[in-house]
Amino acid sequence: MTGNSTASSPDGFQRAYAESSDIAFEKLRQADISTVCSRSGALQINPSNILLTFLGEEYTIDLERRSFIGDAGIPDVADQLIMLHYLASTSDCPTDSRQITFKEIPDGLIYYPTFYKRAIAPLLKRFGDSLEEFDEAASRLVGTKIPKGDTAVYFQVLPKIGLTWVLWSGDSELPANGTVLFNSDISRYLPVEDIAVLCQSIAVKLCLSNLK
Repeated sequence: MTGNSTASSPDGFQRAYAESSDIAFEKLRQADISTVCSRSGALQINPSNILLTFLGEEYTIDLERRSFIGDAGIPDVADQLIMLHYLASTSDCPTDSRQITFKEIPDGLIYYPTFYKRAIAPLLKRFGDSLEEFDEAASRLVGTKIPKGDTAVYFQVLPKIGLTWVLWSGDSELPANGTVLFNSDISRYLPVEDIAVLCQSIAVKLCLSNLK
């Protein structure tokens, strides 16, 4: 999704998401669903229903009714669109485990200031002085702690997309800092705008997790 004057208001965003969702649903309805599932790691339940795991939760996507349902309820519209784009765009390529930063994703350098503001800065503000609380929040979101930085957590977001959040605590000389690492093939599955929205969505979930 790209920014424009139509999407500058809440109603505009809702319309933009609805239009993008309709396009993705229609693309999936015209696709060979068994091939889509084979390439994406999803499970075909029947000719019009797909089971997809997103952040550890299973969601049934009904292509005819254009609906989502899961044990965790209905995902928010941004997460729905990410799942649809993932299913519609998944390429039949071997997984590349080499890790890159957001700036190394095609067009990532252009989007980086917004990405940092929405996906990194909130976590540093919330957890920069308490990385233990970040670890606790990440574990609630099915994150796996790994040895990087001062703390790091890996999230298996979708069957072929994993993200690693790496944080460094601040001190008297340097502020807290952080980054997100991606498999270098992530742009085969999602456009850069969706990657930024996905990271923002996870950051919001992490910040809200410790408030529950």
